[in-house]
Amino acid sequence: MNKKINYLLLAFCVLSCSSIKVKNLNNENIENRKIDDVSIFAANEKIVHNGIKISDFVVKENKVSKESYDVDWESIKREMKDLAISNGANLIEINTIGYGIKGHIFYIEGSFFYSENQAIVNKQVDEECNIVVFRDGLESVLGSAFKINIKMNNEELGALTKKKPIGKKLDNCNQDINLLVNKSQFNLKVEGTSKYYKVSKRTSGGSSNGGVQIGIGGISLVEIEHKDLGKLMFYQK
Repeated sequence: MNKKINYLLLAFCVLSCSSIKVKNLNNENIENRKIDDVSIFAANEKIVHNGIKISDFVVKENKVSKESYDVDWESIKREMKDLAISNGANLIEINTIGYGIKGHIFYIEGSFFYSENQAIVNKQVDEECNIVVFRDGLESVLGSAFKINIKMNNEELGALTKKKPIGKKLDNCNQDINLLVNKSQFNLKVEGTSKYYKVSKRTSGGSSNGGVQIGIGGISLVEIEHKDLGKLMFYQK
């Protein structure tokens, strides 16, 4: 009976504002593992780690500030890492992550792994410079009905949808970018690092995620403050 209760506690953990459900748990022989830190990467980053799979997990976040749709990414990340360590894992592979997925304000699906070669995993992390634009997953139903087209430095990049972000790799990571969203123009400073933005049709409030919100001609452009979150969203399956 106690084993069953312990398993249920591990399988469904409620941590502050986030609920994390663990399934397919395999945390045998964890007593000899010394884990100081946990690496997080997305499935499509193609990280080779040959790690032992510990479990799958799902994060559902539905409690946010009354003033906005912001979630506390640093808190969610810390909770995932703590849960990974408690189950003998030092790697977190993200398959699905973002806003408005499966009816939740913020949602993640992923897996925990343990690898004895964590340093090799960290060396594989790609630091290329990208400009990435997402369609806001919390955009209103009315706003979602409008088509949004993206042009970057006079290059047509196509229609932006919630299922497929638009990204462009930059050769020069210190240039200014002219971003045209439908007929609204934004001048962006790259400043030596990748930049991630969310776009929505401004028919109601959208998520800001701690970034500075800009509204021009019915289009809202929000920079994602946490670049690691933006990168995970871009490289998810």
